[in-house]
Amino acid sequence: MAKLSIIVPVYNAEKYIVNSLSSCVTQMHKDIELIVVNDGSKDNSLTLIHTFFAKEIASGLMKIIDQNNQGVSIARNNGIKVAKGEYVAFFDADDILLDQYITQITQVIDNHAPDIIEFGFCKFKELADISTDKGIFVNNEFGLQKTSDVLENVYARSVWYPWLRVFARRFVEQDMFPRGVRFCEDLMAISQLYNRTQNIYIIDKALYGYRDNVEGATFNVRTDYFDNLVTFYNSLPAINAKYLDYLKMNISYILYRCSTGKKISAEIRKEFRGLFLKYLFDKRISYRKKVILLSPKLYESLKYVKGLK
Repeated sequence: MAKLSIIVPVYNAEKYIVNSLSSCVTQMHKDIELIVVNDGSKDNSLTLIHTFFAKEIASGLMKIIDQNNQGVSIARNNGIKVAKGEYVAFFDADDILLDQYITQITQVIDNHAPDIIEFGFCKFKELADISTDKGIFVNNEFGLQKTSDVLENVYARSVWYPWLRVFARRFVEQDMFPRGVRFCEDLMAISQLYNRTQNIYIIDKALYGYRDNVEGATFNVRTDYFDNLVTFYNSLPAINAKYLDYLKMNISYILYRCSTGKKISAEIRKEFRGLFLKYLFDKRISYRKKVILLSPKLYESLKYVKGLK
């Protein structure tokens, strides 16, 4: 059994794929497996992978899954199905793994065996930018923590990138990511996973390079994302928990972004207004999100006001 399985969904990534996979391959050893899931790419991504990484494929360090285009959720799920690692990590095909990624993570696995491992990341547009980036962290406390102690902070920050964490294999189900969902699938999957874990180890080092890519789904919101988000919102448990309120408030902002004329039900709008009043003075929630909770129309009229973020 491998110690760590790294799953890389690939769709039309020919511009970056060689550099991205190289950043992983140069750190790999026999206890690591790299699972590349080609999600029906129409460009030269798959050809480049076979050309530049033939040695790693032949040795079994890199596995290739070639499937028809089904979206990133199913691509990741199919990677999980063949993963042999004690831990599972995710890696996007236009990003890079920074130096010490594998070394730092395997050391934590060996020394602490936590349910989740988290680390910092750097944003970049060009590789040269990384050296000037100080790194971004979800949590300010490092080392081994109880999940319950960081839960509210994680939900308030609402940074759900799958590649920002490594998960013990026993917590990663074969259908971890919701099928047919192509936007906020990470929020839907990982926010649920946190409630099933006991501890998390937070590494005080940026280990991942996130390419600030305007072509990504984050910047190209479609109207059909709205219904999936409403369905997920309605599926949340009816319990009084602060972390869950934080999740709902962050979903309200995402719903606003992708509503494009669609209306949120009166029942949900009422709940949003109640959350606005309840968390009016909570510094963890931005002014922008608070105003959207109260009224998206009001936000539109005030969005250029100084200090509204």
